[in-house]
Amino acid sequence: MSHPASDVRRQATPLLDSASVSHEPVSLRDVVSALDLALVGETR
Repeated sequence: MSHPASDVRRQATPLLDSASVSHEPVSLRDVVSALDLALVGETR
């Protein structure tokens, strides 16, 4: 399944904004934390 980059950006922007992500590289940990979730199998 392929999605145009514009569709991906449109859907990702609110998520990244809520995680206060404004630059690359995007930290998956920051995004998951903003959603009040946890990474499964994460080692610290």
